[in-house]
Amino acid sequence: MQTTILSFGSIAEITGKSFNISDVSDVKSLKIKLFEIYPALKNKSFLISVDKKIAINETILHHSTVALLPPFSGG
Repeated sequence: MQTTILSFGSIAEITGKSFNISDVSDVKSLKIKLFEIYPALKNKSFLISVDKKIAINETILHHSTVALLPPFSGG
């Protein structure tokens, strides 16, 4: 199963704005695969959102929308 990933900000500079990853079932396996494909992400701080909710390692990916979110600031 392929998962479509959307990236934003400084994360998108490394990965591109949208890409697909296959053979990941949860957020933990997604992180492992991301760090293999994009080693520069290991030095970046980012959150993972699954279906518009911040995800934890155990969050299951099943026909989900996944986003990689860099730290944001605002005022």
